Amino acid sequence: MTDGIIRQLAEAGDHLPRDAMREAIARWDEVAPDLLALLEAYAEGRDRSEAAAGTVFFILFLAAQARERRAFPAVCRLARDPEALEAALGDGVTESLAAILIGTWDGDLARLLALIEDEAADEFARSAGFEALAWLAASGAVPLEAAEATLRDLHARLRPRQADSFGWVGWHAAVARLGLESLRPLAED
Repeated sequence: MTDGIIRQLAEAGDHLPRDAMREAIARWDEVAPDLLALLEAYAEGRDRSEAAAGTVFFILFLAAQARERRAFPAVCRLARDPEALEAALGDGVTESLAAILIGTWDGDLARLLALIEDEAADEFARSAGFEALAWLAASGAVPLEAAEATLRDLHARLRPRQADSFGWVGWHAAVARLGLESLRPLAED
């Protein structure tokens, strides 16, 4: 069962493997361990083949749709590896990574902040981390006061300091989305 789903995901190429994806979601409890093992192997660098990257593309979306919390550590690890992330998600980094982070969120704010603060991470992935933080705070999953304090603290510590860094765009967007008037002077700075 799981082998057939994995094979269809791996061989999908430019085609959307709808049947395999529907079946994976319908049988999530059964297939999740194998799919998460593939995600973990890719995120850790044990399998960076083209087939693995293609399969991980679908696993990321499936895990988010299934609200699979066990995927969050691997998603964050992958998000901090620009080359592996690009190979697996491509343009989806800017389009979908925030939703994947939100969908797999396991409550570990420190792990999300490690992505946001990682200077070596792709700046669009860092921005997606800020987008996820804002959404999680707006939904109550992260207390608004904690998000506000975190954003204030990050203003002093976030590197690089260049205003044209997309990570800073994410910081500003998070402040604006949450309507944090107390941080307005920092945003104007």
